[in-house]
Amino acid sequence: MRYVGQNYELPIALASDSKPLTPDIIPALVDAFVAAHKQQYGFASDVDPVQFVTFRAEAVGRVEKADLARHEDAGADASGAMIGQRKVWFPEAQDFVACPIYDRALLKCGNKILGPAIIEQMDATTVMPPATSAYVEPYLNIVINTGI
Repeated sequence: MRYVGQNYELPIALASDSKPLTPDIIPALVDAFVAAHKQQYGFASDVDPVQFVTFRAEAVGRVEKADLARHEDAGADASGAMIGQRKVWFPEAQDFVACPIYDRALLKCGNKILGPAIIEQMDATTVMPPATSAYVEPYLNIVINTGI
């Protein structure tokens, strides 16, 4: 919550009981905000309107255990996942080093990669420096070892 026009917010917790949320709780939340603002900043306004900016909810429940598929070993050759090459600076080499680039989605169980290498995926890039190795385990996780 914050005063209108402010650029910072104060978190104000709801009571953790299971009562339904209704408009009746708004005055208590505003009072809690005013008290928190006075404690944090040494003053509070009785006339400035208050904004509710962000709402967070937390829930606890039971979910079914994930059924993860175990993949068959496709062999060590990861060349089918290689999509290019790029020079990358590594302090260990004190130089740019040519690195194969692998598409994460194309790596298969059992594939092995020697660093230096780059593994690209939609939401992350994994950089394997020199003296590392990796293999894809049966649940398609990449396990990287250092100091080969």
